[in-house]
Amino acid sequence: MLNVLRKNLYSFTVKTILFYFLALLLWVPIVPYYTELQVKILNAIYYHPPLLKSFQVEEKTRISLTSRIEVPITGEIATIENTFDMNVISSNIVLLLALILALPRLSYLKKLKLSGISIFILITFHLLDIVRHINYVEINSFFENNIQKSFFCYHVHKALHNFLSLAGRALFAIFLFIIVAAPYYRALDQKISIKNIKRNDPCPCGSNKKYKNCCGK
Repeated sequence: MLNVLRKNLYSFTVKTILFYFLALLLWVPIVPYYTELQVKILNAIYYHPPLLKSFQVEEKTRISLTSRIEVPITGEIATIENTFDMNVISSNIVLLLALILALPRLSYLKKLKLSGISIFILITFHLLDIVRHINYVEINSFFENNIQKSFFCYHVHKALHNFLSLAGRALFAIFLFIIVAAPYYRALDQKISIKNIKRNDPCPCGSNKKYKNCCGK
């Protein structure tokens, strides 16, 4: 049993590495188009004159932000500029696709469905990640200008920023992979167990009845 698990784990790891480089090659030329999509969505969300945040594509895969915000206490309008590298932010898409494509026992149609659901969730996550980063930059600039702000709020933003910058995006992709793949494997295991069940065996649903008198009717 242990040898089988090791063999399956080794096979899954090798396939994940191979699919990672394949997905990376496919994703790199798509990133500029994905960057433009994110810019359009962000401009639609954040356009609130006279205080506005303007997003533009820079060097194909970078998003530049010009943010005009009202400074607390003084009421002055401050301008903050920042950039986001979409190659870094969207890197977890490549990891997630590699994990899904390396899954054993699933048809490519189901893998395609899983990939579509996962990418949609990651697009939303990337938007929230950029919004979170904007809030962090603004709060950080307030502290640099010695403007009083919630000390707790600042350190929560800082901890979240450091976590996502280091390994948080990859960990989120792995967590999402487990969440979306688990229901398919649970259903698959149930089908396999039902195939091996005899009519007079106990029902796998846990009702303590015979299979023929319960789910096998």
